[in-house]
Order: sequence, then structure tokens, then C-alpha cells
Amino acid sequence: MNVDMKVLEALTIDRDIPLDRLIVAIEIAVKTAYNEMEGAKPFAHAKLDRVTGEIKIIIPVFGPDCVAINIKRISKGVIRLDLLELAECCR
Repeated sequence: MNVDMKVLEALTIDRDIPLDRLIVAIEIAVKTAYNEMEGAKPFAHAKLDRVTGEIKIIIPVFGPDCVAINIKRISKGVIRLDLLELAECCR
């Protein structure tokens, strides 16, 4: 999914809304929509690339020490949605 950054910047000027605030609102809305999908994974977050306008859902993959170790892209704008089983400290 992509956002036209020029249009977004114009909107911030027209509505007098800081760009960062609008981007955060979009990221929250995308994350909220993702969380309503069947199979949504915990710890997901949305990230809007401020240069390209591409929005990605990012799902960290955790190792046994509860540290995110791998994030894999599976298609344009979609990140691998698998989490390894979390260690006891993460439950």
C-alpha cells in the first residue's frame, strides 16, 4: 500500500496538521485494521516510509532470548507474519 507523499504534505499545509502527527495517525489506523484481520500476529506495527509513501506491516520474529532477530519481506508492502515461539520471559 502506498500513500502519495506530495498529497499528504499538501494536506498538512491545508489543514495545519504537522506531518509527523498525520503519519502516526495513518500508521495507527493501518495497525488497527491489521489487528482486526484473522491471523493477525502480536507485536505488529505499521511503518510509513516518509520518502516513498510505502506502508508496511512489520512483524518481528523473536529468538529464545526474546530479542527480535529477523524480519522478512514476503511481497511488496507485506512482511513475513511468522513469530517463533516466545520464550518463557515473553509470555
